[in-house]
Amino acid sequence: LSGEMHPFEIVFFRCLLGVLIFVPIIGRLGFARLKPRRLGLQLVRGGIHGVSMLLFYLALSLAPLAKVSALSFSAPLFATLLALLILGEVIRARRITALVVGFLGTLLIVRPGWEGLDIGATIVLVSSAMAGIVSIIIKVLSRTDSSLSTTLFGLLVATPVALIAAIPVWTTPSLGHLLPLIGIGTMSVLSNLCRTQALKEADIT
Repeated sequence: LSGEMHPFEIVFFRCLLGVLIFVPIIGRLGFARLKPRRLGLQLVRGGIHGVSMLLFYLALSLAPLAKVSALSFSAPLFATLLALLILGEVIRARRITALVVGFLGTLLIVRPGWEGLDIGATIVLVSSAMAGIVSIIIKVLSRTDSSLSTTLFGLLVATPVALIAAIPVWTTPSLGHLLPLIGIGTMSVLSNLCRTQALKEADIT
């Protein structure tokens, strides 16, 4: 889609359609049951997540998909380091080895032949670092708020953030864009729900 629409606009529709997917859930459960207990932290998480998504989708338009996908796996490296420093999680030899191998793999992808960082790789690494921060916040939120609540409020905050970024580059999408956008929105909601619940169930590391 990024060849026909600006990445910021794609992120906006991804978030907006994600919110629309939640409408029947809100109708069934009621908004009161989805209201978070830590609204301030939810707002911070949603803002950081929104900017992280904007950067990630921008990177997809600037660098090959394989490279962006591979570099996005640096997000767990950032999350693990932050979990050690902030949450005091403990890791043992196997996970430390995995961290080192993952870090070396990231270096190989970023600098093949010792070439400098290109703009796409730089952007996706910044996005991944922000995603690592988001993981820490979600872990903290999981102690008081449900996965449904955290996912919904992340979308509610990220949608206006994405809209502000998309307005200067806006082009009206065609009917042909609708199905891919719905697919992105649906898969993203499911992915976020699974990730948020996973962080609730297990250590970040």
